[in-house]
Amino acid sequence: MGFSEGDGGFHVWKVICLFGITQNEESVLQGIKSVLGFGRVYFDHSVNSFRYRVSTTAEVLKLAILFNGNLATKNKIEQLGKWIEHTLR
Repeated sequence: MGFSEGDGGFHVWKVICLFGITQNEESVLQGIKSVLGFGRVYFDHSVNSFRYRVSTTAEVLKLAILFNGNLATKNKIEQLGKWIEHTLR
């Protein structure tokens, strides 16, 4: 949850919901992917960092369940609310 609060984001792009975390160290993101069992890790040249990204509907719904009620900052709680609302449309 901590990485999500600081370096992560819940985004709506066109018609899909995305979740992403950006880090300089690939191993951190590979660890998150390994624990969750889904998502993808790649190097994004536009930000010169690695990203963990979740974008399939099934994976987004799993994350929504995990995050719901477990976030601390108002901004992330609002992002999650909008993300869930969009996903359920």
